[in-house]
Amino acid sequence: MTGDGSSVEKVTADSNAGGGMSVAGRVIESAATQNGGSFGIIATTVRDCTAVQNFGDGIILNAGGVATGNVSSFNGGHGIGIFYGTATGNTLFLNKASGISTFCPSSIIGNTVVSNGPGNIDSNGGGCVLANNATRP
Repeated sequence: MTGDGSSVEKVTADSNAGGGMSVAGRVIESAATQNGGSFGIIATTVRDCTAVQNFGDGIILNAGGVATGNVSSFNGGHGIGIFYGTATGNTLFLNKASGISTFCPSSIIGNTVVSNGPGNIDSNGGGCVLANNATRP
């Protein structure tokens, strides 16, 4: 869905050959599981969603996006990829790449990030706010 302000709520994208959901707006209370493309969910706002066992990244935020209250696990890439955005209150575990990968400036606050590939939180550039995140190798 490429129209600005598009919205997806309570939808499941499961076992697609390509990515799960690509939305130019928000995705709320939805799930992307076992999709074969490079992502589970791409959107500007992702709230209370689940991204599990996708071939690539679980969740990718468009520039300036917000991810809150999501669970992203067992993905082949990052749990959440952020381009100059905000991630709060997410749970990310057992992703093959980093739990959270971000380009700064971004705010990464209050997330639980456990047992991800090469690192739990990977921030690129300066000026990121990293606070109150619970991490464990």
